[in-house]
Amino acid sequence: MIRALDAASAAKIAAGEVVERPASVAKELIENAIDAGATDVRIEIKDGGISLLRIADNGGGIPLAELPVAFERHATSKITSIDDLAVVATLGFRGEALPSIAAVAQVTLTSRAAGASSGGCIRLSGGEVLEHAPAGCPPGTTVSVRELFFNTPARLKFLKSPLAEGGQITRVVGHFALAYPGIGFTLLSDGKPVFQSSGSGDLLDVIARLYGPEVARGMLPAECNDGLQVRGYVSEPRVSRSSRGYLSLFVNGRWIQGRQLLHAIEEAYASLLMVGRHPLAVININLDPAQVDVNVHPSKAEVKFAAERLVYARVHQAVHGAVARYAPLTVIGRADPSGSAERQVPSAEDTETVWPTAGAAAVGPQWGPGFHGLEDLGGPRPALGTAPANAFQALPMLRVLGQLALTYIIAEGPGGMYLIDQHAAHERVRLDEIQRSRANDTGQAPDAQLLLQPLTVEVSPAQAAAAEAARPALSRLGLDLEPFGDRTYLLRSVPAALPLPAARETISAMLDELSAESASEGWDEAAEHSLACHTAVRAGQKLSAEEMDALIAQLERCWSPQACAHGRPTMVHFSQAQLEREFGRR
Repeated sequence: MIRALDAASAAKIAAGEVVERPASVAKELIENAIDAGATDVRIEIKDGGISLLRIADNGGGIPLAELPVAFERHATSKITSIDDLAVVATLGFRGEALPSIAAVAQVTLTSRAAGASSGGCIRLSGGEVLEHAPAGCPPGTTVSVRELFFNTPARLKFLKSPLAEGGQITRVVGHFALAYPGIGFTLLSDGKPVFQSSGSGDLLDVIARLYGPEVARGMLPAECNDGLQVRGYVSEPRVSRSSRGYLSLFVNGRWIQGRQLLHAIEEAYASLLMVGRHPLAVININLDPAQVDVNVHPSKAEVKFAAERLVYARVHQAVHGAVARYAPLTVIGRADPSGSAERQVPSAEDTETVWPTAGAAAVGPQWGPGFHGLEDLGGPRPALGTAPANAFQALPMLRVLGQLALTYIIAEGPGGMYLIDQHAAHERVRLDEIQRSRANDTGQAPDAQLLLQPLTVEVSPAQAAAAEAARPALSRLGLDLEPFGDRTYLLRSVPAALPLPAARETISAMLDELSAESASEGWDEAAEHSLACHTAVRAGQKLSAEEMDALIAQLERCWSPQACAHGRPTMVHFSQAQLEREFGRR
């Protein structure tokens, strides 16, 4: 039998399209505040926005008589007819946000319209109006949303922890601050300040407050004004992240998620970033509202362009121009007689890296002093059948010849020459050391050193969330962090491998990496990889012959010496045949 749903059920189902979690509520209400002309927006949350989410603004406000109408479905002040959709310039326009939120929460809205001597208040629970009366309040609007999904327990059950939900709200507020640097945003969580922007209009200042001053110093201005306007900032190739969460795209001030445009940004960094690394970007595209359809997604997270290829091309042009102007371009190959550089693509035979087995390492000439075979070092070998296939791959015996560009170790081995990336190699060594110590863990980090005087570490909002979630994992690695005031931690112990002068910088860099993690299930592994990276020798660091010999010896003991903790190769092998061809001997 086909029958119409009752109004309450229909409202709850419709609310699901707009209200997925507390962050969805925050997004809709902040958009309303911006559309109302607010220059200051204050967000307060409790229990990740589940118990309470309050947003106060100093915008135009709503007259007392219109408060009930604001909670009627499809009631809006943004458009008057279907024709207005073609040129809609506001963030909200459907009239679904307030009724959808009220259908699944307890809502109190107080507002005072511009020029009015007093304001009004309306209270609703599950979509039902409980009170509508005059009230004293400052100019603007304050919306308090309590007990989200109180009447839809199935929806409530699927929310994540308050920490995770609060992190999503922080992300939403951060994106609005990036899109509207001229508006001051303040976010409080359980009474503690999380983020605040000045509203000065300085986008770099917002970037510094969100991601830290070091990131802001590594941002490049990107701009294109050919057919449409693309403006913003992108990161230098040296500044990258392990996720795409730092790519912020806005169309006429609307935060969107567009795969093609994200691809346009990353394509501009082709060959400049390692696999698995992503740039940071804040890009705002301004164009005629008639050339973009914002009505293709219930939460307005996606848009459609009339000239999609043009938009893609201009975004790529702006980002590529910024990177090309400020980043060095590495050209591999040799020049032809005309003087132009020809990029040489080695054949598969040339580039194939062959990792000999432990038995094969002993085959060939008997290398002299300085070579490190497994037999010479007494390196551990698994018995047959005790490890997965390819779990242990020994290096050939290598003789260190020197250091190139204070970054690569040059070594000779069976079948040619090896260039070893000193940072990647030491990162692999450090990861194996960390994992071995964890395997023998008795509950405490075995090499942790207690500091007589704790170090204070100031963190960004994203870093604070990561620190709180990853503290147990960090403690197991010897990094004991203790909360100390707002967005400050005390570092009470460090691993023996971490030099104390570099502790603050290392912790900050690790928290930046860990903040990209979306769930707590991966904290231990992510923390291990990050610590291995940040306690390894760096590119540009001069190594003595003894240090290079020792590093190669340690690398040979690793279970997977061919790749670092992030999957980057530790070395490149130039075969004897390849060298002979390059020198015309073959």
